[in-house]
Amino acid sequence: MRDERGPDRPDRSEIDGIRGVSNRFERFRRLPTPPYRRNDFRRQRPCRKRHEAPEICKILEVHASIDVDRPSDVVFDFIADMANNPSWQRGMQECRWTSEPPLRLGSTYDQEAKFLGKAIVSSFEVIEFEKGQRIRIRTTGGSMPIDVTREVVPRGAGSQVKAIVRGDSSGLFRLAAPFMKLLVGSNVRADYRRLKELLEVQA
Repeated sequence: MRDERGPDRPDRSEIDGIRGVSNRFERFRRLPTPPYRRNDFRRQRPCRKRHEAPEICKILEVHASIDVDRPSDVVFDFIADMANNPSWQRGMQECRWTSEPPLRLGSTYDQEAKFLGKAIVSSFEVIEFEKGQRIRIRTTGGSMPIDVTREVVPRGAGSQVKAIVRGDSSGLFRLAAPFMKLLVGSNVRADYRRLKELLEVQA
């Protein structure tokens, strides 16, 4: 019997086999695919727009608390006078008031510090002030926005010092942002231990 297919025509069984394989792969083509980064062979993760970043990488907040065996009024007067900062805060080089005394709401000062090998020059304003209890300062200019609250609470014959430090590390220190909270937290707590030793030695 003569074969009518010719030399280049496959028979029906071959055609059906090819269609079967094609149909099986078609199911995978229809599966939804996450928006993975192209050429990211180290790990596949959903891509993120350039301007988006995890909140923890932009804004950090650190809390510290320590008991000091000195009267609360003495402790508050010392920590509220920013000119004393270089004596107990590591990396602080100079703090000078730019407003006239007495210390009050709206008082201003300039600060020079060094952090991670970079010089930071900032201007601050007192935005909350309760004499003998609480002071809050915030940057009005500088390379790294900072907001600091210091509070002193009487505790027996001594006092408890509480501090909250907030900052934005998305600018100058954006490359170190994932580690900033740990680093700043460690430094702040070490500073307040140094403050305790300094004040108690002066007693």
